[in-house]
Amino acid sequence: MGEDLSRRSLIRRGSTGVAAVGIASLAGCTGSIPFVGGDEYGGVPMGNWLADPAFEELLDTSGGQDFEISESTRTDAEFEYVLPEPIFEYADELDGYQQLQGGSAAEFRDRVGVPASDLDWQLTQSLSWEWENTRQTQYGRTTTAQQRSTVTIDILGGAFEAGDVEDTLENWAGDSLSSEGEYEGYDFYDTGNAAIGVGEEAIIRITSDQSNIDHITALEITIDANVDGSPRLTDDDDANELLSQFDQGHINRGVLTENPEERFGTGSEEAGWETGLIGRSRASSIDGESAEISVVFLYESERNAVADEVETYVERNRDIYDEFATLEDYSVEEDGRSVTVTGTVETQAYF
Repeated sequence: MGEDLSRRSLIRRGSTGVAAVGIASLAGCTGSIPFVGGDEYGGVPMGNWLADPAFEELLDTSGGQDFEISESTRTDAEFEYVLPEPIFEYADELDGYQQLQGGSAAEFRDRVGVPASDLDWQLTQSLSWEWENTRQTQYGRTTTAQQRSTVTIDILGGAFEAGDVEDTLENWAGDSLSSEGEYEGYDFYDTGNAAIGVGEEAIIRITSDQSNIDHITALEITIDANVDGSPRLTDDDDANELLSQFDQGHINRGVLTENPEERFGTGSEEAGWETGLIGRSRASSIDGESAEISVVFLYESERNAVADEVETYVERNRDIYDEFATLEDYSVEEDGRSVTVTGTVETQAYF
């Protein structure tokens, strides 16, 4: 474990290799996310936990790979941050607890034996990269291959007893569970296909869809983002722009993408508001029978961010789809490359 930590520290501070390309450009601007929606329900500033590792740091080279990464691009970054307490408090208006059911965070809660009712908050972040590797064949030819990898980071926030969590992990993972030491106050474990860090106030799990991802390194990077402030997703211009536009609520979701046509789809009728769209986020705060929502549309350029186009889209869909169902007293405002829709909805109809 100590060798892993030293290796990761050296790579992070001293590497001169190819850096992962952000969703647009990686500038040195560090932003902050408004922290309003936690109110009496607690929670944390979500952006502090959104990590942004370079893909080269995450690639596991212990298997003796015989290729080199020639290029990597982060294509997608997604997050979902939820405060369980208001979900339970307004369960009647929400028609149950579906905002806490399903997904990797719910499965992770089962694995560590922590019910949603014991949590202050939960966060799932997903990062995807497209990367290219080159290798030399035995005949001296150079071959190139394109690959795609996704890393998922699940974080549970609350107050935890490390011994209880470890017992639950042992019962579930059995002999495949191994202790991997300690880092920044977190006990590290490896389950064979995941790395888990157990702290007093957070439990973190790293999983991926490829076997050549170093889960332990990804775990360290996630903790560093919260402890040291780097590398955070908000260091990216686009991510900072998207996340700084809305007040963090009880239920928060967002996505940034390099492939907007694949991610958001295209449609001739709404081509105006979709042109140049690279990110969307939504924050919702529940207040009994009504809820306040803030929906942000992020564009490649200010030229694409047209409030009238978005308002036309909202008006066309208010009574058709759930996205803006029962939206009242709303406003649509431009700010740089973003357009933000804020308003009030009926809780039962919207969720």
